[in-house]
Amino acid sequence: MTVHNTFLTLHIISVVTWVGGGIMMQALATRARAAGSTRLVDFAQDAAWTGNHVFMPASIATLVFGILTATVGAGHVGLKLLWIKLAFVGWLLTAVNGGAVLGRISRKLRNETNEHGPDAPVVRDTAKRLLMAMNIDLVIVVAVIVDMVFKPA
Repeated sequence: MTVHNTFLTLHIISVVTWVGGGIMMQALATRARAAGSTRLVDFAQDAAWTGNHVFMPASIATLVFGILTATVGAGHVGLKLLWIKLAFVGWLLTAVNGGAVLGRISRKLRNETNEHGPDAPVVRDTAKRLLMAMNIDLVIVVAVIVDMVFKPA
């Protein structure tokens, strides 16, 4: 196994963790919505925890191993190709969405739940906004995967 293949393997494992986790979260979100307000709020709080403890580390690992894959070893392609630049843009968009939007909404949800209880309409609305931001994040990541597969010139 070459250094390039090692970095590529770690990059793919990171991507699978990040995207597979996002798809699983969408399936669980669907079940939580159907189960009612309390379950939806519990799920949204679990999603916020997962964002910090699973998705953020996986996204950082994806970036680091992607850069190493592109720049190290016999199979390297460099960082100047369009598809790699598009991948950076996608990663940056998810980082901003994760840090600025998902983080802010998660904190707001926690505070509203403590203040009003899980069945309050304001809490339910905030939980739904959190889930929408998660949907947007997943769409961006899937678009990056399409970019990586088709590698536009």
